[in-house]
Amino acid sequence: MEKRARVFTPSEILKIEQLLECRGLVVELRDAWGTMLNPDHRLQIRRALAQYLADVDVAHPQISLEFPIWASSLETLPASPHHFISISHGYRLGGYALCDKSTAGSGLGSGLGFDLETLSRITPAIVERVSHPLEQDTAPDPRFLWSAKEACFKASLGPQQPVAITEIRTENWISVSEYFHTFNASTLRHNLGRGILSSHPRNDEVFAFFLGIADPLLT
Repeated sequence: MEKRARVFTPSEILKIEQLLECRGLVVELRDAWGTMLNPDHRLQIRRALAQYLADVDVAHPQISLEFPIWASSLETLPASPHHFISISHGYRLGGYALCDKSTAGSGLGSGLGFDLETLSRITPAIVERVSHPLEQDTAPDPRFLWSAKEACFKASLGPQQPVAITEIRTENWISVSEYFHTFNASTLRHNLGRGILSSHPRNDEVFAFFLGIADPLLT
């Protein structure tokens, strides 16, 4: 049986849901989906995701006789009428996250962003390139900024999506526990939403989740 590299416990999933104010969060991670082991990792993640959606959404099947186009083509983003979806792959593992689109209450829900990174591969030069000194001073770990901004960028679909992650500013970092940290993000024009980052000292991986909104800032 294929090994599942990292499994978030039910209590961890519930904590992420509560902090993001989302519902139906699913996170699937596997070693075989990392870039180090598998050159076909991106398509394998998409096929597994398509199969999961087909299995759980019996009343409104995602696929009937064939997988959707995005399951076999990297040119099309995964899409579902009932779920926000995000895919990420790092050096040692990869995976996907999804949550219910019914999350979109109270103005929330332009998209879900998910990013995983290997902390030891995020160099000071990378941190300097994508962030400002104030962000580096306020983040629990400056290396978290790369993953936080990547998740935010993925969640910010439509006209509020910045051209590059360097336009994103993270703020209001709060360590809600030893392993979980929340933050907000914005550009000069938009409040992009809120995120949560998970990192365990004994694990070289960091995981960021971001629930996007489309809320222009007052100027």
